[in-house]
This record gives sequence, structure tokens and C-alpha cells, in this order.
Amino acid sequence: MQQSRLNIIFTAFLFSSLVYLIVGFALMKSGWKPAMASRDLDQILFGIFLLASISLVGVGLRIKRTLGQQSADKTVLSKSILLFAFAEVPSILGLVLFLLTGNFSFLLMLCAVSVVAFILVKPKS
Repeated sequence: MQQSRLNIIFTAFLFSSLVYLIVGFALMKSGWKPAMASRDLDQILFGIFLLASISLVGVGLRIKRTLGQQSADKTVLSKSILLFAFAEVPSILGLVLFLLTGNFSFLLMLCAVSVVAFILVKPKS
């Protein structure tokens, strides 16, 4: 029962991350204009967001290691949701960066980090 709940929540988080790609693509095709015009700051922001994303994935992996040692239902479920939220953060940051800079490749790269994070924190079947 708990495993099926975890799988449903995992799938919902994963697909919500992929929706950000669709939003970015739709905005790009609609002629939308980004908030920032500066091209110097976008590389710096990408570096900061990438480091923050990798750090959160690392924290998530540490939490996942402790998750295997616990068997309490509420604890496992709440910690798993926290793991999935950490895995979703890179794609959220990618969307924010896209909205600021208009650079779709930043969104793609951070969504890729998010998908890798989801693969790493996927609940065991």
C-alpha cells in the first residue's frame, strides 16, 4: 500500500518537473520576452543555480541513505516527499532562469539535472 502511494507521488513530482519544459517551450514559441536583457549575468546565475541544484541533490541522497534504515510508515512517506521536492528544485530553478534570461538551454540543462535526481531518489519497488 505504501509503495503504491510512493510511486504515485514520485510520478506526480517527476511529471510536474517535465511540465516546466513545456511551459518554457510554449513561452518561447509565443514571442514572450524575458525579464532581463543583460547577457553577462545569465551565466553567473546559471552557475549559482547549478551549484544550488547539485547541493540539494546531494542533501537528498544523504536523506535517502537514512531512509533505508527506517521502517515507520509516516517517516518514510514524509522523507520521500522531501526527497522528491529536492529533486524537483533544479527544474524550478531552470524555469526561473528561463523567465529571467530567455535562454531555453539553461532550462533544459537544469531539467536534466532534475531528471537525474529523480532517477537517483526513485523509491525501491
